[in-house]
Amino acid sequence: MKRLILLGMVLCSVFLSYAQGEMDALRYSYNDITGTARAMGMGNAFGALGGDITGIAINPGGIGVYKSSEVVGTMNFENVSEKTSSGVSITENKFKFNFDNLGYVGYFPTGNDMFQSFNFGFTYNRLKNYDRTYRSQGYGVNSSLSDYIAIKSSEGSGIPEGYLMIPDPYREEDDPFFYENWLSVLGYNAYIINPEIIDPGTPDERTQYLPAVSLPVDNTLNVSEKGSISSYDFTFGTNISNFLSVGLTFSITDLHYEMSSYYQEKFDGNDNFYLKNWMETDGTGYNLKVGAIIRPIDALRIGIAYHSPTWYDMTDYYYADMYDVSGQGASSPEMRYDYNFHTPYKWVFSLAGVIGTRAIVSVDYEITDYKAMSFSGIDGEYMPEFTTQNDYIDQDFRRSSTVRAGLEYRITPQFSVRLGGGWMQTPLTTEFKDGDVEVATVGSIPNFILNGDTYYGSFGLGYKFTKNFYVDFAAVFKQQKSDLYAFSNIFESDYNHNAYLVSTPTKLTNNTFKGLLTFGYKF
Repeated sequence: MKRLILLGMVLCSVFLSYAQGEMDALRYSYNDITGTARAMGMGNAFGALGGDITGIAINPGGIGVYKSSEVVGTMNFENVSEKTSSGVSITENKFKFNFDNLGYVGYFPTGNDMFQSFNFGFTYNRLKNYDRTYRSQGYGVNSSLSDYIAIKSSEGSGIPEGYLMIPDPYREEDDPFFYENWLSVLGYNAYIINPEIIDPGTPDERTQYLPAVSLPVDNTLNVSEKGSISSYDFTFGTNISNFLSVGLTFSITDLHYEMSSYYQEKFDGNDNFYLKNWMETDGTGYNLKVGAIIRPIDALRIGIAYHSPTWYDMTDYYYADMYDVSGQGASSPEMRYDYNFHTPYKWVFSLAGVIGTRAIVSVDYEITDYKAMSFSGIDGEYMPEFTTQNDYIDQDFRRSSTVRAGLEYRITPQFSVRLGGGWMQTPLTTEFKDGDVEVATVGSIPNFILNGDTYYGSFGLGYKFTKNFYVDFAAVFKQQKSDLYAFSNIFESDYNHNAYLVSTPTKLTNNTFKGLLTFGYKF
C-alpha cells in the first residue's frame, strides 16, 4: 500500500516530468571494473596490497607502500557485445580504445624511523565507459506503449485534455504543468490515446484515456549510449614504522552521458507510430576516500577503506518527438534541467597473503549502499518529485556486495603470471529485479534495464625489462544478464501483484572483453 500512496503522490506533481528517476540514479552510480593491467589481471583485488595506482583508488592507504616514485599509464582495447533475445536474437558490437588511467606517485623518504615517508600521488582513472548499442524486436506482442500511456494519463482524476493540446504544453515555466506529462502530450497528439469524460457534470467527473492501438503489435527498440565517468585523484599518505600505511584521497569526478532511442510499433497492417528520445547529462562532482593497510607480520596485509558519496552538480538536456504514420504528432521543446545528485557510499575490506618472494594471494570484499543514492534541487531547493524518487530508491535498491580475488606468481624475478575473478551483486531488490514492482520512469523515456549480477574473470602477464621499467598485460572477460523493458508493468495493488498491464521483457546479455597494456617507470 505504501507504494500505491507514493504513486498517487507522484501523479499530479512528477509523473513524466523531466526530473531524473531511480534508474537514472543507478546509471550514474554503478561503475565498471577498471584499473592497471596488473590489478585487473588479479581481478582488481588490490585493496590490501598498495604500491599500484589502482590499489590507491581502492584503498588510499596503498600509497604508503611505495618505496620509490613512479609514472604509469594504461591503454584499454574494449569490445562490448550486447545480445538481445525475445524470439529474435540480435547482437550489437562496439569497439573502443581508451586510456584507462595515467598517474604519478612521488616518494619522499624522511629518514625518520616512525614516519618513514610522505608520499603524494595524482592519478586519472576512467571509472565507467557508457559506449554501447542494443536493439530488440518483438512480434505479436499483446501490450502496447499506448496502453501504458493511457493508463498513466488516466490515474487519479486524469490529466485534463486541455493540458495535452498544442501549443498549450509550451507555456511559461511557472505553470505547474510546464515540466509534466510530456509522454502523454506526445501520445495524445500522435492519436495513440483518446480522451473520454466519465461522469460529466458531477463531482466525480474525470478524464479517462483509452488506447487507440489495436493488439497485437510488432515493436522495435533501438538504443545508443555513449560517454564516460572519469576521476582525477589527489592522494596523500605515509608509512608508519613499516607497520601501518594510511592515506587520504580527494577526487574530482567528471560525468558525461548521451542517449538516443527509437521505439516503433506496427499494427493493423501499415499503421504505426514511433517515439524518439534524446538526452545528454553533464555532471561534475567530488568525493573523499580514506584508508589504511596494516602489516601485522611480513606475510599478511589487512586493508580497510571508506569511500564517501560523490556529490554531483548535474545538468540534463533533452527533447522527444512522437508521430504516427500519417504525420500526426508532436515534438517537445529542447529543455534543460539542473539538479544535485549523490552516489552511494561504500566500504572495502581486504586481505592479502605474501608467500615469500614468489606468490601473492588477495581478496577484496566491497559493500555499497545503493539505498543511499539521492536527488535534490540546486542549493537545497525543495523538489517534491525528488522526495518521491528518493523514496522509490529506498524501496527498490539494497546494499550490494562485490567480491574480488586474485593470484600472482613470479616465475622468474622478471616474469609474472596472474589470475583473477569477481562477482558483483545486482543492487536491485529481488522483487524489483523480477519485475514485480512498477518502475517509476520519468520524462518521455519509458524503456529501462533491470540489471542482473556481473561475473568476470581475468588473466595477466608482467615483465620487468630493467629495475625501473616494466610492462603488464591483462585480458578481462565480463558477463552480465539483464532484462530490457520497453515500458513498465502496472499492477493492481501491492498485495496481490496482479498486473493489468504486462510488459514482456527482452533478455539482454552483455559480454565485454578488455585487453589492457600498462607501461610503468619507477625512479
